Amino acid sequence: MTIGSGLRRWFWIVVLGGLLGGVAGYAVSSLTSLNASVSTATILVTGELSGGQVDSALTSNEYVNQRMSTYAGLATSRVVIAEAARQAGIDAAELDGKVTATNPTDTTLIDLSVQAPTADDAQIRATALVGALTDRIGQIENPNGAPPRVALSTVTTPSRPADPSLLPMMLFVGMGALAGAALGGTMVATMIMRARRLAEWRQMYDPMNYGLANGAAATSRNVPSNPLPAQRNQQRPWVEQRRTAPASSNPESTLDTPS
Repeated sequence: MTIGSGLRRWFWIVVLGGLLGGVAGYAVSSLTSLNASVSTATILVTGELSGGQVDSALTSNEYVNQRMSTYAGLATSRVVIAEAARQAGIDAAELDGKVTATNPTDTTLIDLSVQAPTADDAQIRATALVGALTDRIGQIENPNGAPPRVALSTVTTPSRPADPSLLPMMLFVGMGALAGAALGGTMVATMIMRARRLAEWRQMYDPMNYGLANGAAATSRNVPSNPLPAQRNQQRPWVEQRRTAPASSNPESTLDTPS
């Protein structure tokens, strides 16, 4: 088998490897944040005064500072995620893992960020998250209609990010296609080498190739290292002559007689 015939026979493996690699690259780009839009928002948490006294204000601020990490953690809780997904009209699984919330040091701020496939979806989901988090904190801090101990206000409304660039996705798809095609090409090369080696071994050890027709001499490639008995006799004709030579009736006739 020649290299050209092998490529024509198995070229579909190279094409299939490129296609599968491109699909894998697209899947990887979709799962990463390189091709996602991110909307951000900031919430301010303040303490509510009771009676307008200075000691009450200090106590309220201290209360808020102690609970800021808890408020930030609520943003990624199942309850808040489920409510935000309901308000955005999506499944909770689409929002889970796409939300981050941080509390900058020595502040009562909560920075929120939401990832989504498109810029509009990111803004809609961030808006829903702000509303769900505000409601949840209010339910915890103001149970049964008690006077509120904290107040929440939106410092930065959810932004609309720029549309994601197609360059990262194209890079992932291209790299995946090249890797898949290279793997397919390696497989084809291996198959061609094995097919050629198998053909050579068959030709070398095929009994029909021990000699050539019409009495022609066998080539060095087709003559085995251990020829057949008939071929050995042809290579040594003196053996046949000794076998066919008539025996003398008087063995002593060949000896010299004394004069």
